[in-house]
Amino acid sequence: MLFLPLILRNKNRRYTDTVAEGRLLPNFKEAFQIAATFALVVLGWIFFRAESMGNAVAYFAGMMDKSLFSIGLLYNKKRVLESTVFIMVMLVIEWIGRKNQFGLEKLGLKWKRSPRYVLYFGISILIIAYAFPEEATEFIYFQF
Repeated sequence: MLFLPLILRNKNRRYTDTVAEGRLLPNFKEAFQIAATFALVVLGWIFFRAESMGNAVAYFAGMMDKSLFSIGLLYNKKRVLESTVFIMVMLVIEWIGRKNQFGLEKLGLKWKRSPRYVLYFGISILIIAYAFPEEATEFIYFQF
């Protein structure tokens, strides 16, 4: 019985509470767990994009190249900065409304699901259209 995964033993619901319950910010452990989960998910996506394990490893190695941390590689620094600020504002809104069904509910926007999704979709399209170059780029799932 010990060897069965937690989900099969119905013991996978230990951490379902709101992060930083009753506090403005998470503690160090919670912030680390949030960042670690995000990093693992993003790094895991590389395996879906890579054509082979060798390419995935090469991509990971390229991520550690010091030239990638240079601001000079960005397409349009002003647009990237503005988009980053906007994304940070949206993250703050979501953080403030983390107990609610959706983040904007705390701001008094108690819209039904359909108009809310249209708003989220519209904001996403605006960010993408504003932040990225106008040249055509290769579709990420072209190989599937």
